[in-house]
Amino acid sequence: MFELGTVAEIAARVDTGAPHNRPPLRAIEHTGPRQMSASQLRQWFQYRIDGPGPVNNIPFAARITGPCDVDAFVAALGDLVERHEVLRTTYTEIDGVPYQVVNDPAPLSVRRARGADEEWLQAELDQERRYVFDLEAQWPIRAAVLSIPGQHVLSIMVHHIAADHWSAGVLFTDLVTAYRARLEQRAPEFAPLPIQYSDYAAWQATLLSDESGTLAAQRDYWRGQLAEPPADPGLRPDFTRPPVLSGEGASVPFVVDPVVRVKLTALTRELGITDFMLLQSAVAVALAKSGEGLDIPLGTPVAGRTEAELDALVGFFINILVLRNDLSGDPTLREILVRSRDTALAAYAHQDLPFDHVVDAVSPARSLSRNPLFGVVVHVREDLPTDHVIDSRADGDTTFTALEPTFDVAHADLSVNFFATQDGYRGHLIFRTDLYTPETAQRLADRLVRVITGIA
Repeated sequence: MFELGTVAEIAARVDTGAPHNRPPLRAIEHTGPRQMSASQLRQWFQYRIDGPGPVNNIPFAARITGPCDVDAFVAALGDLVERHEVLRTTYTEIDGVPYQVVNDPAPLSVRRARGADEEWLQAELDQERRYVFDLEAQWPIRAAVLSIPGQHVLSIMVHHIAADHWSAGVLFTDLVTAYRARLEQRAPEFAPLPIQYSDYAAWQATLLSDESGTLAAQRDYWRGQLAEPPADPGLRPDFTRPPVLSGEGASVPFVVDPVVRVKLTALTRELGITDFMLLQSAVAVALAKSGEGLDIPLGTPVAGRTEAELDALVGFFINILVLRNDLSGDPTLREILVRSRDTALAAYAHQDLPFDHVVDAVSPARSLSRNPLFGVVVHVREDLPTDHVIDSRADGDTTFTALEPTFDVAHADLSVNFFATQDGYRGHLIFRTDLYTPETAQRLADRLVRVITGIA
């Protein structure tokens, strides 16, 4: 779509029937423990090194207003874990090799609690977010219904080994379908899932075992692209880097003016780039202007759902790409943006190789105190959904509103999260509190907004 300028040219390319050089992704017959995916192996390795903790919890909370049948919600949550095997999977090692163990469906135990006010509710949500999963003995999902006068909040906590942020939308869609059915005292009628997560893990293992095909070429690409990485990528810390990072984080918010957003949209259309390409360039420039050199590698998550069969599946598919921003040669801002487009498109074309395999190919220095290839992550997302009516009755509508996530956990030294709104951008700069002060994070956020405004 970036190479070709018109619909007609794209249609002609499609008609060539270019070969899809992957094995088919199908449901298979499993016996005994099942392979983990590359993403799960990354999570399992961290779990075994660091021990159980809340750092890799994904909180999904929604405020329910109007009439609410809590029993129907509890039954609907049971329908979710029956539909998605990964939500009832535990993990084990046999002779040192980690495996998934898919458990039989069973009702999900849901915690119910009632309090007096919003302060109590926020304290309970904080407690839920800090829950620690035992992945060898417990399913990687926990749910609670927290009630105060006039409303309920549904809290779903899923460990990252079983889900990603895309999965939140899948969970929401399936939960609403199941809730509506349970209100009518019947089982939900879901569209059948073509595969389960363990089918994907086995398929990916087959893909990765082909050392002579596409992935071999991708390995060569990353080895060349990331050769001789900067010794200390990212923003210089305020404090001495500890031997092992805690994962404790905090954030500072920032806002990009709607007028600036309009100008940015016009610029992206003129240059043939995406919003993400522009915003990640702005982060690189802000870091360079902070004295971090002209070779700025940034990490960014990609959905990893390269096959249509994965769209409606809960699971952990995310891969991490490294975008190496070359700011040498005194380029203009426009030149930087064009470089960003070329770098991003090349990275997307080589996204099948899991991040751990990229690290193995590049073979940088390893440490428990830092990411080996980047220190800063950039993520651009759509804003949170508006209210959804999930049940209409004579006594009023029941609405379901996703709550703003909290940013008290840091998965990277710095993470820049942009949320695209109807008017502009709002964002959060998340920082490790054992590396940076809030003042440093605020200065970088302010500089980033100035850079974005300057680009506009």
